[in-house]
Formats: sequence, C-alpha cells, structure tokens
Amino acid sequence: MTSPDARPTADRVTRRRGGLPAWLGWALAVGLPLVVSVAVWRIDNPDYRLGVSFIAAVAVVVAVAGTRPGLVATAVGAAGFWFTVTPPNNEWGLKWPEGVISLLTFLGCCALVVAVSHQRDVQVRRRAAYQRRYRRLSDIGLLGVIFWEIDGRVTGANDAFLEMIGYSRDDLDAGLIDWVALTPAEYHGTDAAKIEELTAEGYHEPYEKEYVRKDGSRVAVMVGTAFLEGSDREGISYVVDITERWRLEQEREQLLASERHALAEAEAATRRLRVVAAASARLMANLDPERVLHELTEVVVPELADVAAVFVPEGGLLRRARVVNARHPQLGEVLSTRFPVTVGSESPVAQAFRTGRTVEVPAEVSRARIPHEHGPEYEAAVAAMAVSGSVAIPLRVANDVLGVLTVSGTQERGELEPDAVIAAEQIAERAAVALQKAQSFAEERRIATLMQRALLPDSTRSIDGHEVGTCYVPAAVGREIGGDWWDVLHLPEGRVGLIVGDVSGHGVHVAPSMAKLRHSIDGVLMHGASPAEAVTAASHLLEVNRPGSYATAFVSVYDPARRRLTYSRAGHPPPLLLVGDGVRQLDHPGGTLLGINSAMRSQTTVDLPDDFELIAFTDGLVEEPGLDYDDGVERLVRAARALPPALAGQTRAEQLVADVVGTTGRDDVCVVMVRPCPPDTSPPAAAGTSSP
Repeated sequence: MTSPDARPTADRVTRRRGGLPAWLGWALAVGLPLVVSVAVWRIDNPDYRLGVSFIAAVAVVVAVAGTRPGLVATAVGAAGFWFTVTPPNNEWGLKWPEGVISLLTFLGCCALVVAVSHQRDVQVRRRAAYQRRYRRLSDIGLLGVIFWEIDGRVTGANDAFLEMIGYSRDDLDAGLIDWVALTPAEYHGTDAAKIEELTAEGYHEPYEKEYVRKDGSRVAVMVGTAFLEGSDREGISYVVDITERWRLEQEREQLLASERHALAEAEAATRRLRVVAAASARLMANLDPERVLHELTEVVVPELADVAAVFVPEGGLLRRARVVNARHPQLGEVLSTRFPVTVGSESPVAQAFRTGRTVEVPAEVSRARIPHEHGPEYEAAVAAMAVSGSVAIPLRVANDVLGVLTVSGTQERGELEPDAVIAAEQIAERAAVALQKAQSFAEERRIATLMQRALLPDSTRSIDGHEVGTCYVPAAVGREIGGDWWDVLHLPEGRVGLIVGDVSGHGVHVAPSMAKLRHSIDGVLMHGASPAEAVTAASHLLEVNRPGSYATAFVSVYDPARRRLTYSRAGHPPPLLLVGDGVRQLDHPGGTLLGINSAMRSQTTVDLPDDFELIAFTDGLVEEPGLDYDDGVERLVRAARALPPALAGQTRAEQLVADVVGTTGRDDVCVVMVRPCPPDTSPPAAAGTSSP
C-alpha cells in the first residue's frame, strides 16, 4: 500500500512544475519557425540580422534536439527556408548570404521552442517516475523515506521513519517534524558540509549521524539525500536505522581496546609473566603439600619480593609453614613455624583468610599492624626485616581458603611494584590449585594405601618345601592406587591357592570390587571348588553386583606333594614357568574378563618339574607406553634369570620388581613367585605381604 504522505507531495510538485499543453507545443513548433524566419528575412539592417542569427545559433547548441516536436519544427522551417531562398521565378531576388542567415534564425527558433516545451515534458515524466519509485520504496518499510524542504520541514515520511524517531503521523501532519531539530548539535557541522555537497552535486554520499527521538533518546541512522528533479529546495532522503550496528561496533571497539590494553600490559610485564609461568610449572609438578608450600616461597623470593611467608590453618590458628627472607635468611628461620596468628584477630593475614580477599598494608602502617602479643622476639625479628609495605593474598580455590601468602617489600629493595603484586596474586591462584590437588592426592593415597594394606593378606604365607615371595608396589607418585591384589591361600589336604588379580581402573572406588573378588575366590576355593568354578563364581558376582566393572585374574590350586598345578585364567597376563634354561607361558586357556560372561570357565592342569620357578604377575610389570607386550615379557625373563640363586622369598620378589620397573612404576604391580627349596635348605620364615 502506498504511503499516504508521499502522494500529496508528488501531486503538488507535478502541479507546480507542469509543462506546456501538447497542442500548444505543436502549434509553436509549426508556426513560430515560419514567422521568425520571414521576420528575420525582412530585416534590412545587416547588423541586427547578424545579432539575431548569433542568438539563434547559440540556442541551437544548448537546446535539446531529437524530439518529435523538434523534428516537425525542423521540417516546417526547412520548407520555409527553401521557399525564401528560391521562390518561384526568384521574384524576391534573395541572395545567398541572406538565405544562410534565415536558416540559422529558423534553427535557433526551432530549438528554443523545443527546449521550452520538451524539457518541461521530460521533467514531468521523470518526476512522475521518481515519485512512483519513491512510493514503492516507502511501501517496503525496510528503511525510512522522507520528503523535506531546505528550511528543515519534513513534508512527507513513511511509517518506518516515523517509528524510527518515535513520532506519529498526526505530528507529521501538524508540521512538528523538522530534520534540523531532530539532529543533535554535534552533527550540525557535518550536516552543513553535506548540504554544500548536495547543492553542488544534487545529492550527497550517505553518512552516519543520530536523530533525537521524541522521548529524548537517540537513534543512530545512515542518511542519503538527493534533490528532487528540477528543484533546489525540495529533496528526498532515505534513512536506515544502524543502532544495532553501532552497538556491535562499539562492542568490537571495546574488545579491541581491551586487547590493546592487554597487549600493552603483557609487553610491560614480560618478567612477571615469565615468573608466573615458571612458578606454575614448579608448583603443579608437586603432589606433596609441604613441598608445594616450599616451592611457593621459592618462586616469589627474590623474583618479586625480598620477604614471603605462607600460613596454613591448624584449628583456630594460622601457622607459619615457611618464611623466606632473601637478605636475612636467619630471620626467616626464626619466624618459620612459630608465632601463629589467631584466625579471629585483626591481623592482615587473618583478614585475608576470613574474607578470601587480598589485604594490602601500606608501608607507613606496616609496623603499626604488628601483633605485639607475640612478644619482643617477634617484634625484633620483624623490625630487623625492615618491611616496607606488604600484601596478604589468600590461597583460594572456589570458596575454600587453604592458606595465606604474604609478600613484603623492604626498605633496601623498596615497596612492592604493582606488577609484582599482580604476579603474586596469579602465583597464589596456581599455588592454591596445586595445594588442593596435593592435599587431595595425599589423603586419597593415604586412604587407598590403608585399604590396600587391609585388603591384601595380613599375614605371611609359606608352602612347605617351597620358597614363596610376594611383592606389591603402588603406582608412581601422581597416579591413583589401582586394584591389583595377590593371595597365597592354604586349602584343605595341603593344597595351596595361588591367586593374582587386577580390577580395572584406579582410585578408591576400585577397592570394594577388589575386596569382594578376593574374598569370593578365597571362599569358593576353601569349600573345595576348582579354579574354573572359582573364576566363574567371581565373574557372576561382578556382573550382578557391580555391572560395568571388570577385572582379570589368575586363579590356581597347587598340590606341593604331587607338584601339580591346576589353573584358570580370566583375561590375565599368562604367568611364566621357568624350567632350567627354558621358559613357558601358562596361556591356556585364555578366558574373558571377569564381569563379562558368567558361563562356566575352563581350566588346565600341568605337572611341574623339580627345578621350576613360577612367576605370576599383574600387567603393570610388563606393560608401559611405547613398550610392546612381548618385549615386556622378555625383559621380565631376563631380569628373573639374572637374579642370584641364593636370593629367596620376599627379597627375591622385591628385587625382581625393582630390576624391571624400579621402586615405583606407572601402574600398580603385584608379583607372586614360587619355587622348590634347593636341597639342604628350608623355606624362609616369612614370605612377606606388601611394601606400599
């Protein structure tokens, strides 16, 4: 639907700027050339005739030619010219120069008539076409369209523009909308420059500005303007709301400004960032809480300050875990582990601990804040440090405050620099994470180790006429406790159960599964079940009671009197049977993991020679990243054959593990070693349990 405000403007312009009627244009085109041609020919004065001819020639140059009235006028004038130049019988005796002058006069008059008539017709048609385009543009409603006068009055506008500036159509009809009044003062200079461009060119390039809405708020717009055809007082403008784009650009500028500020700050604090990066690496590499606190003070002093101290909570007190003074080390030793701070006191350390926020102590008040209740020894030590300003920074993770780091300047070095305070806060954040990680790991490791000790056999085990060695080594520091276990179980009729297993996963949560499996297998074997029946029962127990948990196991029953071993294997690494110079893997039958299949498992029975040595183990002994399993087995065989023959029992098992993986490996390791006693020797008094 055409905007109602656009039509009156178009009609009004058409009426004011209308051209000559068509009939009058044709009459002038036919008659005027003839009349003027004859009149010029009748002029006796050559000077007058030359002047009129010159004017006509100029009109020919500037007039619009090629129109239908012009062609008709040209034809009529040519006929009149021919008549004047060569009349019948040459009665007038017109000479050749006078004929040329008449022709020029005719052409000038013709062009003037065409210019007056046709140009106005063209203007009207163009204006009508422009108005139709403007109406269609207004109807779309995607952008504002206004008609205006040079004095500022808005004579027409579409709904999109009115909505943009918050005015109604009644306001428009009442003449209350003035584009000059809508423009804030800071844009008047720009508007003036654009008006000059508009006057010179008839249009101006779009530019951005703001309008003041009726409610006083502002709207960012892009405005493009042109004069209406044939007018230097009235024009049309399109207006696009660019408020959202301005907002996005402002946000982008803010982001760019933030990035530039961050870049400048980074360039100015290269040393600080280097210190923080180095501190992070040192702190995160430790899983011992005391070591983390030690590293924290070492990375701060002397890079950032001369004095640093770490306080940790103990009951209602904050104990100095460590104090470091770069210039007076002995003073740090005096204060370390002494003079605790009461959590409820007004000490900056206590305030930082309670609030979880950094507390700054300016140099001029640092001495006044000394808690004198600690006595003269404390006061003397602090005074000797010549502290000049300090900050107490909480070691905070989420809502938990694990301690407080204090960093102080000295009179020798000067007060703390702002970059040093920022660096200390960043290091404290990382130290808090490292301390929490170390404390959690230490507690989990303590609990897991206690559980592991409780779940492994609690007494030494032996077999008549045989050496038995067992060894359990937990994973390396930084790894969680695994689910490895072993057992040497005395059964009825002098038989012995030899069991090694491994529950998948790491952490405290695997311990219950390991305990259930161990006691399940032990109980079944004690009631006379075969290894295959024990493995089947254990798999069913895990599948029903702990779905999603899996384990491997080697379960065997050894008859020392007959030297006969019956075993069943559930996804476990095959034990090694060393006989003389040969080695055999007890890899049959294979069997799936415990917890996957409750079907009856199979078992195998082998007779052992007098000089055998059985080594049952978990995968941590032969598997590690980058090492092929077969290579791991070969490494284990070489280490076993390299053991001194006299080395027996627990010592033999521990030495084997140490030779293969060291004192700690990447994973838990369990080993059970059994061999007949050499002649004229007796088994060691104890086979050992574990060495976490």
